Amino acid sequence: MIIVSGASNNHYKSLIQFINSILCFYPNNKFSDTETITLVIYNLDITEDKWCELKEKFTQSHIIYKVFDYSKYPSYLNININAGEYAWKPVCIYDTYQEYNNETILWMDSGNKLIRKLDKMNEYILQNGIYSNYSSGDIKYWSYPKTLEYMKCDLGLYHRINRNAACMGFNSTIDWVKEFIKEFYKLALIKDCIAPEGSSRSNHRQDQAVFSILYYQYQSKYRFNDNPYIERCYTIHNDID
Repeated sequence: MIIVSGASNNHYKSLIQFINSILCFYPNNKFSDTETITLVIYNLDITEDKWCELKEKFTQSHIIYKVFDYSKYPSYLNININAGEYAWKPVCIYDTYQEYNNETILWMDSGNKLIRKLDKMNEYILQNGIYSNYSSGDIKYWSYPKTLEYMKCDLGLYHRINRNAACMGFNSTIDWVKEFIKEFYKLALIKDCIAPEGSSRSNHRQDQAVFSILYYQYQSKYRFNDNPYIERCYTIHNDID
């Protein structure tokens, strides 16, 4: 399993808390008798001194450190402007998929905390292809009309419950999951889709809106289970900065 996360300066303490929660259950790269675990951490705009401090604090060999290269992407991904419209998240997931093909990939926000081992989560992702818990509101409420139009969202999906982008799991050994990851990435690089003019956090959920629409479009086609009731192994919104 590959766990991916990232943070900027304003989530630095939360990131440390998140990493510690992972290490409580996975102090080394052993996930199970047959599988390994890797933790990939993206620097989304952490200052050099804090980044060095982080790498000195956590020297475990199964932690990989990466710096997000904003120069390769449209300017609206800048995390210091409207939180980069959260478009960097699908990019981090896609880049991880490119490097660790045919693995279980789990995105976790830096405000998350692991509270038990990931065995059941991993089993669910392997069997189902994709994981995301429920969030509040529905597609229509939290997706700006221009995004719904751009993605050709069927009216039948408007009242489906939003998915939660704080934790998203992908079994990248499955062809349709590979396509999902690629499409999520491509749409994140189209501002008219992920953050159209007129949208804001009061009427739109950027990455989560795009993810939720894609989720149900793929679910309609591939009929994977959209009921994520498994033992919760994490909590969200534990930010301490």
